[in-house]
Amino acid sequence: MATKKKLLKQLGLDSLGKIASKSLNKTKQSLNKTFQDLKKKRDEEIAKKIKKEKIEQEKIEQQKLKDELKRLKDLEVQKRKEDEQILKEERERIDAKEKLRLDNEKQQKKKRRICT
Repeated sequence: MATKKKLLKQLGLDSLGKIASKSLNKTKQSLNKTFQDLKKKRDEEIAKKIKKEKIEQEKIEQQKLKDELKRLKDLEVQKRKEDEQILKEERERIDAKEKLRLDNEKQQKKKRRICT
């Protein structure tokens, strides 16, 4: 075994083994760093995607609220118009009734004048 080491040292293979080992360790560290960087980048992309989806959902909810408020406002306007129309028709009915009453009174006065 000692002769083997001596032989390796003489050939320079011993230092070559150390260099190869160091190189492999550096490669391993580099791969680990690359993997960690990719993992971090993936996590950041997922976080961005989640944030983007959350913002989109908020926009959708705001639009739904806006649409609902518009619908309620439109219903309120429609109800007000209907109420105004009912009041207008009621006024017209009362005015027509009053006119008819006045016309009847005139007719009765004319009849009384004619009779007397």
